[in-house]
Amino acid sequence: GDGITYGNDWALGFMRGVQARPGSWRDLIDSDEHSGPMLPIMVLAYENDPDPALRPPSVTNEKREEVIEMMIASLTIIYRFFEPHRWPLAQTPLDVPLRREGPKIGRNAPCPCSSGRKFKHCCGSNSPTMH
Repeated sequence: GDGITYGNDWALGFMRGVQARPGSWRDLIDSDEHSGPMLPIMVLAYENDPDPALRPPSVTNEKREEVIEMMIASLTIIYRFFEPHRWPLAQTPLDVPLRREGPKIGRNAPCPCSSGRKFKHCCGSNSPTMH
């Protein structure tokens, strides 16, 4: 490569996560007071967007490092913004116990991921698997 950290792919992935739960992010994005931390992420996410209307001005290589540093600092601010939303949910007791939706899979049964392996040697093992 050219030795330049672009940050576009990371920012685009972050925005896809935001778009997956837009209601959760609406308060932050629509806030005049708190939406600033989203700006460097959006700049890098949409820098190469095929829609010219969504594309911000291109970032020079010199400015890119600054935007990436701002983006990293923004993550802490965004995390803190959502902190009051996390604590009430974490401290709310569940009214009903969690229950398995489907039948229990036996360790010697075929793995439901369709790998053809036994569950205990695939998704039921303690080690991560590649399918």
